[in-house]
Parts: sequence; structure tokens; C-alpha cells
Amino acid sequence: MPAPTILIVEDEGLVGLELSQVLENMGYCVLPVVTSGKAAVASTEEHSPDLILMDIRLDGHPDGIETAKKIREDHLIPVIYLTAYADEATIQRAKTTGSYGYLIKPFEERSLRAAIEVALHKAQMERETEKEYDLNRAVVEHLNEGIIITDTSGTVKYVNAIARRMSGREEENWENQPLESRMTFLSPDTHAPIEPPFVRVGERGEPVVASCTVIRSGTSETIEIDYTMAPLKNKNGRVTGIVFLLKPVSGEKHTADAVRFELERSTKYQLNLLPDNGSRVHGVKTCWLFHPSIYGSGDVFNLFSLDATHAGFYLLDVMGHGFSAAVLAITIYSFLSNDIARLGILKRNFGSVPDLKDEQDEETGKSALILKPAEVIRELNSRFFFKANDNPFFTLVYGIIDTEKNEGVLARAGHPYPLLSPKDGEDLRLDPEGQAVGVFPEITVEERPFSFREGDRLFLYSDGLVDLFKSRETPSDEALIAFLGTYKTSSLERICDRLEEEVQRLHPDAEFTDDIAFFSLEMGTTSAESETTHDTGSLA
Repeated sequence: MPAPTILIVEDEGLVGLELSQVLENMGYCVLPVVTSGKAAVASTEEHSPDLILMDIRLDGHPDGIETAKKIREDHLIPVIYLTAYADEATIQRAKTTGSYGYLIKPFEERSLRAAIEVALHKAQMERETEKEYDLNRAVVEHLNEGIIITDTSGTVKYVNAIARRMSGREEENWENQPLESRMTFLSPDTHAPIEPPFVRVGERGEPVVASCTVIRSGTSETIEIDYTMAPLKNKNGRVTGIVFLLKPVSGEKHTADAVRFELERSTKYQLNLLPDNGSRVHGVKTCWLFHPSIYGSGDVFNLFSLDATHAGFYLLDVMGHGFSAAVLAITIYSFLSNDIARLGILKRNFGSVPDLKDEQDEETGKSALILKPAEVIRELNSRFFFKANDNPFFTLVYGIIDTEKNEGVLARAGHPYPLLSPKDGEDLRLDPEGQAVGVFPEITVEERPFSFREGDRLFLYSDGLVDLFKSRETPSDEALIAFLGTYKTSSLERICDRLEEEVQRLHPDAEFTDDIAFFSLEMGTTSAESETTHDTGSLA
């Protein structure tokens, strides 16, 4: 795994040079030392370091604190201040920039290493928390209901687009405003003004399910809605807020418009959840293309770190389209992503191991065992199988790459066969058998090991892409495989570009009725940049 990259901002040349040598001896990758705030901003934009050591008292303008503030506005990069002074005024001013620590010159190497490791770990946890927040917010935004969250007195803290459209107040500010100033509730029988039962929900903690009429702002139009008010409680059981779920009873045109609007938002959120095109994890590079269905996408894929030498990947396809498929896809994405940190379905605790302290999960104090792909898929099935006639299901390919041993293993659950394209060998379908997730209470899932050396590639794709290439002469995935074979010696980026051109030729219409997903991986060198790291573990 590549060493963390550190930028030193120090206007005393000898101090910066000495610090750079110390950090290199510790095993860190050190960028060229810069001596001014402007140079620090420019170097950050160019190199995106993992951490910055910033001298507070830089000569000229901006000083270290102002420079850190500017950098933190655009980048979630931890900054540790270096200073020969510890006066209270400077420390208080530095606090406003979200500093990750202070080191008083001269400092010991042990203190320096400890401060750096703590800051890097804290920054990683913050990035995971921010992504989890975005995922949770995405699920809320995708629901086909108006959602309003208030405190116990009725002051609005959050409102989604559906609720804004119901009220006719899309452009107005809602946050920290009384709910009654933004939405007028009437009795469904008399049309007399009524107040939502805040006292019953806020003080007693009792949920309320009822109906009412809402007047749209600036019009005489009314909407009949069913609403649910439920208390939001903290871990001690105290009610801290109220959530409203508003669902129109009638079918006004604005509701259909809102649904289309939310589908578009759903697509944007899903695109934001995908890995960066061209990103690397432990030397494994990805390149992809994705065209979501106009009816809402059920496809999602990811590449991530399981520990210092193992990368995980998957592509899943939820049956159907629309909000239900999109929400389920995002839920599974969140489920798998969260479990990387929480040692759930992708890893399993196997007890406290004092001798492996550096490899322990910080929250649990336990070491982690990486579960094999077939076990992960079977566990997914046990959690997502429901005894219902309209039970949703999804297909999936999930695999693990050991970048130290240059080998991988994957399992397939009803999904199109992945294609392995060795640098110096024939292309090969990886064909483990497996049933879709969520169809049967118990499923059979096989695994397929494969070699994955430098220059080797793995192609995953959705059935939408396979269907696009199908013809009477080539009814299966042969046409797509043949197309990919013509670019075997091309770069991964060129393959994606040519595939995009072919997709546009086969489907000139800009709107797709089925999801088109292509997710490719290429094994590079482990010295390549790595996007993400997580808790260490052993492959089961």
C-alpha cells in the first residue's frame, strides 16, 4: 500500500529540509517543501496530499492559519500546525480552521509520528461519516413522499423536494422557520385551519396517522394528503424532533412532475456514489461507463479496500426500475459500504488478539476475518429474502483480489458472466453458478478463483449492455465479448471510449429504458495511488 503523502509548509529553509528528511526516514512520501501560503494552495491543488504540516507564522500574506482555512474550504485534508509559540490568541484563531493538532517546535520524532497517525485516522473516519451521511440523505430524497423534519416545537430542520412542491413554496427558505409559516393544514371535512398535534408527538412520543388538506401557496388549489407524524428519539429515548411523511391522496399534475424530478435526483445521487473513473485501490484500476434507465436505476457498482492487501468489488442489478429499484440498490450499496468499517457482512470478528493490536478494529478491539464471496452472497440472501409474491430480487457479482499474491476469487448470483482478459492469454468467461439474491430462502453459490497479474483485466457488465449487443446471429453475450476482444491491446480508457461510441451507435436515443453498466478492472503495480484503506483482516 502506498505511503501517505505529506506536504510541509515552512518558510525557514533548514527547518523544512530537516523535517522532510525525518518524515522520509519514517516511511512517508514527502512532497517538495513550500514556503508560502499561495504555494501551499497550488501544491495542494496539484498533488492532493493526505496531510499538511503547516507553520502558523508564515511570512507575508496569507499566514498559515488563513492558508489552512482556504485549503479546508475545498479539500477534506487534515492540517497539523507547527509553531514555536503557544499563545492563547493564536490557538483560538487556529481552532476555527478545524485543525487536527498542534506541534510546538522543537518536537520529538515520537510526538510527530503520533500526531500524524492520529490525524490521518481521524480524517479517514470523517470521510466515511460524510459518505454515510450522503447515503442516508440519498435514501430519504428518493422516497416518493413529502418529508419534513422539525424540532419538538415545529421549527423546520429539513424538507425534501416533494414536500416543497406540495406547498407551492419550492424557492423559499424553510430551515429554522415555523412549519405553519410554510404549509397551511386544513380539516379534510370542514376545511377549517388545524394545527398538527405537536404536543402529542413531541411530549408524549406517540406517533400520529391522519388525513388533512394542504393549501398550495399563491393559489386556491388544495391537496388531500395522508400524513404520519413520528417522534425522533436520541439514544436515551428522549424525543428530539418530529418527522412528517406526507403522501398525496389525489393525483394532481404537480405530483407527477415531482416524481419525475425525484427520479432525476435519484440518478444524480447514484452517479455520485460510484467510484471515481480511473481511481485505484491497492494498484487495481477501474474504468467504467453507466447509462441509467429513465425510469430509475437499479444498477450500482464499487471498488474498495478490505485491508492492506485485499480489494473488494461488485456489480449488482436490482430487478425492475423506478423508486423501489433505486432505493433498494442504494440500500444495498450503503449496507455493503458501511459493513467495511463495522465488520458486518464483508468481515467477521474472530476475537481479541493482543499481539495484532495494530490490525484490530478500533471500536471493537477485535481482529477481522474477510469473508469469501460465496458466504457474502448467501448472507445477503438471508437478509433480503422476504416471503412475499412480489419479493424484490437482484443479481450480483462479488469478488476479492489479493494484490500481494496476484490472485482473486469471485462468486456470481444470477448475473451475466464476468470476462477475464489476461495480458498474455486468451479471454475467458468466469462461470461459477449461482442463483439471484432474494428469490429463494436458500441459494447455491459457487466460487471461481482466477489469477490476476499486472496488466490483466476483468470486465463486469449488466444485462442491459448484453441485450444491447444481442442480435439474431449472436443471441448471448458473444457479440459484446467479441467487441471487447478487438481492443485487447488498447488502454482501459480507450476501451471505455470505444464502447461508449458503440453504445451510442446501437442506441442513438439519449434515453435508455434499461440500465447500461460496464465496470472494468485492471491490475497495475501496488505502488500506484490507492484511493481508500480500511481495517486489516485475513481472508477466510
